[in-house]
Amino acid sequence: MMFWGFLKEVIFLFNEMAIYLLLGFTFAGFLRLFFNDKFINRHLGESSFKANFFASIFGVPLPLCSCGVLPTGISLLNRGASRGATISFLTSTPQTGIDSIFVTYGFLGLPLALFKVISALITGIVGGTVFNIFSRDSIVTTLNNKDSTKKLNSLKDFIIYSYIELVQSLSKWLLIGIILAAVISYFLPDNILHVTGIDNKSWLLYLITIAISVPMYVCATASVPIAAALILKGFPLGAAIIFLMAGPATNIATLTVLWKTLGKKATIIYLFNIIIGSVLFAALFDYLFAGYQIIDTTMIHNHHTFSIIKYLGSITLVVLLMYPSIRSLWKRSSKNGNSKSFMIEGITCSGCVTGITRRLYELPFVKDVDLNIKGDCTVYFKQDEQFSLISDTILKAGYKLKEEKADFPNKKND
Repeated sequence: MMFWGFLKEVIFLFNEMAIYLLLGFTFAGFLRLFFNDKFINRHLGESSFKANFFASIFGVPLPLCSCGVLPTGISLLNRGASRGATISFLTSTPQTGIDSIFVTYGFLGLPLALFKVISALITGIVGGTVFNIFSRDSIVTTLNNKDSTKKLNSLKDFIIYSYIELVQSLSKWLLIGIILAAVISYFLPDNILHVTGIDNKSWLLYLITIAISVPMYVCATASVPIAAALILKGFPLGAAIIFLMAGPATNIATLTVLWKTLGKKATIIYLFNIIIGSVLFAALFDYLFAGYQIIDTTMIHNHHTFSIIKYLGSITLVVLLMYPSIRSLWKRSSKNGNSKSFMIEGITCSGCVTGITRRLYELPFVKDVDLNIKGDCTVYFKQDEQFSLISDTILKAGYKLKEEKADFPNKKND
C-alpha cells in the first residue's frame, strides 16, 4: 500500500511536469537555431560590466545544468572571454533555462518564475562584477575544450537536439528530482514544522535550505518539484527561492572544477555570491509576497484531476526518455558484424555523450554510434572504417581514447 501511494505521487509529479518540459525543450531548440557559442564569445572578451551583463543575459535561457555548463563556460574562457564574464555565465546559466522556466510557471506560478529569472540575472552580473573589482590577474586554464555546440541548420538537427539530446542530458537528474520530491511530499507529514517547533518565518529554515542545496547536485528543472514539495510542507516561499538558486548552481564537483580552473578567489566569490544572493532574494520574495499563495494546494493534492493534454505530454515524454533503449534494441537486432568497440575517457555527463555522438555521425563512413556515459563506444560503419579519423574526431572534441580497449588494426600513433 505504501509503495503504491508513493508510486502514485511520482506519476502525479511527472504528469504535472511533462507538458511544460516539452514546451521548454521546443523553445531551447529555437534558441539554438539562432545562437551558438561563436556568437556569444564575441560579446564576452572584456573585463567589464557590459561583458558580465551579456554573459548573464545569454546564460539565463540556456538549458544547461551545473555539470553541462562547466565545459561551455571553460570553452568561453579558452576562447577569450574574461574570467569575470565567465563567472557571470557560470552563475546565471545553471539557475534557470527555458525548460525550467516553463516548469516553474506550471508548478509555482508566474511570480516565482519571473523572480527566478531576475535573481539568476542579477546574481550573475554581481558575481562577475565583484570578481573584476577584486581581481585583475590572469590565469591560464589547461582544461580541454569539450564544447561541440553548433548552430542547428535543419529541421532534423532541431528535432535531434530538442527532443533527443536535450531530453537525454536531463533525464537522469530529472527522474532523481521527481523521486526526491515524491519522498518529501509523501513521507514527510504536513505539520512537520509544527512537530519540530520551527516557525515558518524563521531564518533557520533559510539556513537549513542552504545546507541542503550547496553540496547537492540537481538541475534547474529537477529542483522545481522539490521546491514545491518543501512549500507544501510549510517551508516559506523564500526557502524555495534558495533551493531554486543554490541547488542547481552549486555542488561539490562544480566547486572543485572552478577551484582548479578559475582559482581560489574566483571560486570563493562564486560560492558566496550565490549563498548571499539567494538568502537576500528569499527574504525579498517573502516580504513582497507575504500571505500570497503561489501554489493551489487543493489542486496539487488532488490526484484525480484528468487532463488529456497533460497525459498526452506524459506519454510523449516517456517515449522520448525510452528512445535510447528502444534504439539500442533495434540496433542489436538489425546490425551485423560491421562494428568496432573501444573506450573513451573524460565523459562526465549525457551532454558529453551527445556531443561526441554528433561529431562521429559527421564522418561519412559511420552508420551508427552506441555510446554511454561510462565511455563504452561502438561504431557501426558502412564498409571500411578509418580509425585515424575517429581518433582525431574524439581528440578534437576534448576526450581521450583508452588505448588498451581500442581494437582497430589501422590505428595511428597519436
